[in-house]
Amino acid sequence: MLEELSIENFALIERLHLPFRSGFTVFTGETGAGKSILAGALGLLAGARGSLDQVRSGAEEAHVSGVFSVPNNPGLRQWLDDRGIAIEDGSLIIRRVLRQQGKNGAYIQNTPVTIKDISEISEFLFDMHGQHEHQALFDTRFHRRYLDAYSGLLDLGEKLKNTFLTLNSAKKKLETLSQNQADRDRERQLLQFAIDEIDAAQISPHEDRELEQEKAVLDSAEELMQLSQLSYELLHGEEGGILPFMYRLKDTLGQIDRLDSSQRELSERVTNTYYELEDISDQVLHYKDRVSIDPERLELINERLDVLYKLKKKYGGTLSHVLSYRQEAEEKLTQLLEVSGNREQIQVQIQQLESDVLNQAVQLTKLRRMGAQKMEKQVATALEGLRMGKTGFAIQVTQRKSESGTPLCGPYGADEIEFLLSPNPGEPLKPLRSIASGGEISRVMLAVKSVLSEVEGIDTLVFDEIDTGIGGEVGLALGTYMHKTAEKRQLFSITHLASIAVQADNHIMIQKKEDGGRTFTHASYIEGNQRVTEIARMLSGTSNQKTSLNHALELLVQFHPEQKYLSQDTQGSF
Repeated sequence: MLEELSIENFALIERLHLPFRSGFTVFTGETGAGKSILAGALGLLAGARGSLDQVRSGAEEAHVSGVFSVPNNPGLRQWLDDRGIAIEDGSLIIRRVLRQQGKNGAYIQNTPVTIKDISEISEFLFDMHGQHEHQALFDTRFHRRYLDAYSGLLDLGEKLKNTFLTLNSAKKKLETLSQNQADRDRERQLLQFAIDEIDAAQISPHEDRELEQEKAVLDSAEELMQLSQLSYELLHGEEGGILPFMYRLKDTLGQIDRLDSSQRELSERVTNTYYELEDISDQVLHYKDRVSIDPERLELINERLDVLYKLKKKYGGTLSHVLSYRQEAEEKLTQLLEVSGNREQIQVQIQQLESDVLNQAVQLTKLRRMGAQKMEKQVATALEGLRMGKTGFAIQVTQRKSESGTPLCGPYGADEIEFLLSPNPGEPLKPLRSIASGGEISRVMLAVKSVLSEVEGIDTLVFDEIDTGIGGEVGLALGTYMHKTAEKRQLFSITHLASIAVQADNHIMIQKKEDGGRTFTHASYIEGNQRVTEIARMLSGTSNQKTSLNHALELLVQFHPEQKYLSQDTQGSF
């Protein structure tokens, strides 16, 4: 169950902390007080997308977190184990952060997760039904999901879908195999030619750079020889060379050092410079000896560069790209050869997959029809408690067919599943989407959700104004049904009907107040006379009419006779 809800800087809520109780809890308040804000906060915990306009004006971040007691659900525990998330003291904390700047955050315990993860885990913890979600009953895709969830067939349906997708993939492979053989042979020849041509060249990734550098040296060999000879003469020439002068300077400073040791550093520096220049002179001489004019080598380099240029132009801008092209060509060639050799194997695989799909679909149809019979009875019983006892309800499971009448099987089986309704006795069952009114569709959805929650083991149900379009005795029946449902699980209802609110175990009132020129939304539990006043407001739109107050008191005494609502001197009347 949902144990606590904390909200900070979310829309008009600056800071709110609500500990929750078990049983049936209602949220009420005047229009615009912030009931939808509370629903939006709960929606974030269910995986809804957040938006910047939900961050309170003047704040940088909005925080919404919920503490859930963890049900004994093997699927939930496996989901958490797969992600390395531990349960602490039997509880889980789901937290959402909306930021004006930067990326929004989603967390389970303190582990960062995706919105998809939040949506997945919330399905184990609570079921939230928004104001407009009953429109899902007009979409037959949801009918299939509801029936499969009730019948415990979601895993089998997922298995069929995966088998079906594998079958489609195999058929596409076979289609590729069935393409024109001449086209495949032509492509194979082109790929083999490219591989042979690149292999024959025996290239290395940076060979062209090395050859271009060597070519630049050979192109300038004569000039380089002249420059290196001149450099050597400037360093070592007997007439005007630097080294003979440096030698004399080294010897002179050495004599000064022997006479005056304070100049030793200067002598050592000149000595070091002399030997450094002597080493440079040797290297220049060696370089000059290595430089050679070699027209034959230059011609070979030019020929090799021409080969490499053609390969780069043909297969990529660099030699690395050429080598990558060669690897890709080899992979494609291998695929073509494998495809040609695996045609019969794929055909056998398709036959087996088609058989698997058919068998799984037949099994799914059988189990769906069995589940439909049970679900029909449970939903019908629930509708009876919602003042729809004379309404006929059925789940139709029929064979899917094409426009021409040919039986079809898709990723979710061979069945068309649709909820049917007969609002009045004697009238035939018709698709729910074509005949149900707003009040009826809300009650059907409540019946379906409550029935599903029993088989799915969901501890918490949240209904956001499911009573839209309902009033009078139907509202009383709706409240009675919710109260009964809440005997086995936690149930929240955001409502505008006094006939529902008066039957709740717990009543939270949402109010909007102004302080210092700013608007704030508050929420708090109400009891006793506060609750009488709020119920009176819901009945007549005002909380100070004696008739409304007395009516509110009568209702509360009727449903909660154990509680005290009046002070000692009121003597039973307002």
